[in-house]
Amino acid sequence: MYWDISNVAVIRELIAWIKFQFRVLCNGRVEVWDETGNQKLGEAETYMPVNMIVEPKFFELQVGGYEALLRSIGADGSLIGRPPAVGGLFC
Repeated sequence: MYWDISNVAVIRELIAWIKFQFRVLCNGRVEVWDETGNQKLGEAETYMPVNMIVEPKFFELQVGGYEALLRSIGADGSLIGRPPAVGGLFC
């Protein structure tokens, strides 16, 4: 899969996706809330991954790399200086 990481919206979605993956793998449950956050609309059954180790540092590095990339993009969409190195996305 190809991600256009020169697009600010795409980078923000990648960050949200990585955080979502981490929360699901660590918490084991997905909850859906309304836009105010006051009413839970539903939740999934608890999911506990087996035969896998979730390494928080991996997710922190991924999010940090993409956040650094966001900071390196100017208001006009152009890169400010050299872009930071960003590791491969865990899918």
